[in-house]
Amino acid sequence: MKDQTEIAALMAEIGARARAASADLAIADVASKRAALEAAAEAVWAGRGEILAANARDLDYGREGCLMR
Repeated sequence: MKDQTEIAALMAEIGARARAASADLAIADVASKRAALEAAAEAVWAGRGEILAANARDLDYGREGCLMR
């Protein structure tokens, strides 16, 4: 598992990228916004197997670490 420093850096990077994207989306036309949402949805759908597998690993990790009761 990553240490707290790596997690904090990753979250900071994600936040910075989200802020930059929100600035672009604020001035984008409706067609561009729709295309971006459709592309994101397609990417999630295409990666659903990997997403579900990662989620299962996270749940297993939580169970093994007594994080869930």
